[in-house]
Amino acid sequence: MQGLMKSQGADDESAKKEARAIGSDYGSIGRRYGLSLTESIQAFLFFRNVLLDAAFHVFEQAAIKSPFAWSDMLKRINSFTDQILVSVVETYEERSRGDSLAK
Repeated sequence: MQGLMKSQGADDESAKKEARAIGSDYGSIGRRYGLSLTESIQAFLFFRNVLLDAAFHVFEQAAIKSPFAWSDMLKRINSFTDQILVSVVETYEERSRGDSLAK
């Protein structure tokens, strides 16, 4: 949530870097704790749904009725979380290749 909030005021490239760093961290943590890629993706999807619910709640409480504002918010969250997910998968793939080479 903090990374998403920080990225909202940043340019697209900075936001992408922030998201990818978060995804790399999540991927590394998942591997360290023995989670499969599927389990890590399930955890990510849970996180994304909580994030979306929180954002929707804020917009509803603020009585934001503009479909453009809702659309923009959803696009930004999807873009940010898509980058996180891609980075999680890449981290798993990189580690798997490294494990294969070590054998």
